[in-house]
Amino acid sequence: MRTLTSTNFSYQKEAGRVTLWVELPEQVKEESTFYLIKKRPGLLPPVKWKIPYKPKAKMKASVEINFEELFSSEPLEGACQLIFTNGSKDYQCKIDPQSFDYYSYNNGLYQCKPYLTTHGTFGLYQRKVELPVVAEKLSFKKGMLSGEMTFKPILPAVQVEIGLKGRNDITEEFALRYPVKVDQRKVGFELPLAFDLNEFEDGMIYDLYVIYNSGELVRTEKVATPKNFKADYARSGKNSFYLIKPYKNNEQLLSLYIKQEKMAVSIVDVIFNKTNGQFSIEGLVDNEAVPVQARAIKIVLKLRDKLGKEQYSFEIAKSLEVSGEIFAGSYPLESLPIHHSYEGGIWDVFIRLQASNHSVADYPVKVVDGYLSKNYHYFVIPESSKKIKPYVTGARGIALYTAANQKKEKLKIALFGSQMITEPFLFTTRTEAVYQVVLQQNLSSMISMTGKPVVWNDKDFKSVNKNDRSMLKQEFEKSFFTDLEQAAPDYLIIDLMNDVVNPLIQFVDSQLLTLSSALVRTSYMFNEESVMDTSDNHMMIMNAMDTFISSLTAVIPAERIILATGRLINDEEKEQIKRNNRVLGMLESYFLSKLPETNVLDLTNTPYRVDAQHQGKSDQEFVQQLNAIVLDKQVTFRSRVEHGNLDQEHQIPGKRH
Repeated sequence: MRTLTSTNFSYQKEAGRVTLWVELPEQVKEESTFYLIKKRPGLLPPVKWKIPYKPKAKMKASVEINFEELFSSEPLEGACQLIFTNGSKDYQCKIDPQSFDYYSYNNGLYQCKPYLTTHGTFGLYQRKVELPVVAEKLSFKKGMLSGEMTFKPILPAVQVEIGLKGRNDITEEFALRYPVKVDQRKVGFELPLAFDLNEFEDGMIYDLYVIYNSGELVRTEKVATPKNFKADYARSGKNSFYLIKPYKNNEQLLSLYIKQEKMAVSIVDVIFNKTNGQFSIEGLVDNEAVPVQARAIKIVLKLRDKLGKEQYSFEIAKSLEVSGEIFAGSYPLESLPIHHSYEGGIWDVFIRLQASNHSVADYPVKVVDGYLSKNYHYFVIPESSKKIKPYVTGARGIALYTAANQKKEKLKIALFGSQMITEPFLFTTRTEAVYQVVLQQNLSSMISMTGKPVVWNDKDFKSVNKNDRSMLKQEFEKSFFTDLEQAAPDYLIIDLMNDVVNPLIQFVDSQLLTLSSALVRTSYMFNEESVMDTSDNHMMIMNAMDTFISSLTAVIPAERIILATGRLINDEEKEQIKRNNRVLGMLESYFLSKLPETNVLDLTNTPYRVDAQHQGKSDQEFVQQLNAIVLDKQVTFRSRVEHGNLDQEHQIPGKRH
């Protein structure tokens, strides 16, 4: 890259200001300007801050950068460089070698300083200030965590809260927040841990944070614990099935551990009628913590995701008749959709207790002594490809085992969107028995697919694998809707991530292509100037969506369309990801307002990373919800909707199952 020479450079650390006198090129265009540019990984566009400058005599310019004004509302960690853009040419600014100290801003939460690149040019480097917090004099009595915390440095202008966040929660929301008052460097606190949360699970961990709020920015820090801190369990809340205790984790930081209380769910009798396929169960609950009037009881069948491992991808919940401590239920197996599972599927049987405050706990049904032979006969489900029999697991639990009776035709699935919806069919073997992908497109977007065709030349794509080449050709020729009609799928699954994340290549005659990862790796040529970021152009996307929906519904009815709603996370680009997720949520709502009959596969609370690390949990959740939508309307799956704890911000109108 070309360089400009700085004839005078001044850094006023106390004011957080840099001034440069720069010699400009001989011909300066009217639209020329200075930018601070921070590059970002992958295809994400760089972040730019426009820097005003004052032209001086003899082709010189004065440039002034004020850290507080520039970065207080949007600090980004890492390096950025000063670039002078003059038409199609970019220049870096050379300065003399020297060392610099950091300037602190945003009430001491961030620091910035000038720095020299390896080429001797000017840039700025930003970083978070380390804010260690140490808990002292900790005690935990009757569900109350109390003690003192020491802060460094002193932050008198910052509001402080204590927050609890689930270990693997990607929503970035705190389950609980408590404001505290800071007295110099210390704060005394009392934190009641006898709280009710709707989604407790056995073994769940909550990390404790200190939240700093400067008015414009929020920072969070974990809390170090005393060396010899120990505590016992306490009940997590009234009418709760769970116990909670604070503990010191492997990083010597303060966390909370949730444990399901060991309560007696006694099975009195289990009957399986091999003639009519009737499955009956009786038992009683010995639970003094949650009164009878404050709880409900269900029987739950959970399908193992993999044989021999208790990871579940699908479940069926049915009510039981309850009289005091006694419960009972009887179910014809042909009325349960367990025959839709894969061959060799194992359904473990649980009793679910649910309190009036939505606290839920599942207890495995153990075999009654002397009952249930492992050689039980199969019951063939009428008009089904499956047969079922009960058996005893290695852990002495009761389960139902499914086997093939006759071959059944698979459901045909078409896919249009990102890898979020295509990966489950590549990496989750349990989809193979039920679904067949007849059409796949994850290298396009609604905007480009509704545009004009682009000339396709095979020689530009010789190095591309067969599957990607087919999708790229469809992207160039805009043939998705024709191909969809010929494939005649039972369901079409789509998501809108590519319209938000992937830039477009725009040609002179308004032709468009999605700049996918596969296209970048080819020898196909395009100018960088033709790349367009559409994530801020909401109207352009919505207009394309109207055209896309019109063409789509001419081929497949809305009730056969499944919209997968997901959210992105990326540890390095949180501000950009937040913006993309806001746009994504808005587009999903707009799509569903146009097609309210569309089914929704909600993955907004399941991690899927933009850096393409494969996330098995998201695939498992995907398959679980897909089964619930397309296989049988009787099937229920546990979600925040069922437990009355769906974040209103993420609710999307549409059909839910």
